[in-house]
Amino acid sequence: GLAIVVSTVIFPICCHWAWHPDGFLKQAGFVDLAGATVVHVLGGSSAFAAVLFIGPRLGWHGKLVPPQYACVQHTLQLSHKAFGGENINSLVGAVILLFGWLAFNASSTAKIHIDNAQAVGHVAFITLVAGSTGLITVVLHNAAFERYISVLQAGSGLLAGLVSVTASAHVIEAYEAIPIAICTSLCALKAATICRSYRIDDPIGVLPVHLVGGALASLVPALFGHEICHINFPDGAHLGLL
Repeated sequence: GLAIVVSTVIFPICCHWAWHPDGFLKQAGFVDLAGATVVHVLGGSSAFAAVLFIGPRLGWHGKLVPPQYACVQHTLQLSHKAFGGENINSLVGAVILLFGWLAFNASSTAKIHIDNAQAVGHVAFITLVAGSTGLITVVLHNAAFERYISVLQAGSGLLAGLVSVTASAHVIEAYEAIPIAICTSLCALKAATICRSYRIDDPIGVLPVHLVGGALASLVPALFGHEICHINFPDGAHLGLL
């Protein structure tokens, strides 16, 4: 039900605001290449509302299992282990998303064609640099401070890096994408810790990656952007205020 409402009602409205020539955000100079705000912040905030409404899974971090479910408690424990993120499938899924992200961001330049090859290549390269930086940042952080490598957090670092340039891959250079991805992935790590401390059950890290990462990514064009690929710029686009 939530997916239907978001995809058929809320998402089209946000798309109109941000991307349609008559949208008030577009007319105000808002820049979002591939949906850091429209896709990730919207999806992350919807997920946040859902987890608050549904609550944590039975048996998760001490949540009591009602007597009528006692017979399946072992199954619940296996479910927490399987969907807690600490398995190689999480990282494989993140890598699959990486390939989709390359195509999605690149195609957001309006078209993939020889006439647009420079813009497509630039966006794909920035996307790959940011994703790789996010992954490496989290792995090094875990190795240095946690003394172990978390598969879930490594995958989340990759995705946070990808999200970090979703709005701005066409208006930043690689040397700018690296610190942006580092900051976003570290903020996502901290957000995941805060979620756990408040007993918010987010098995695969949607809130840190998409809500927090998307919110930070939405600020990048306005703060650090400058015209590189002459595409997708609304009249009076606000770029590089810093």
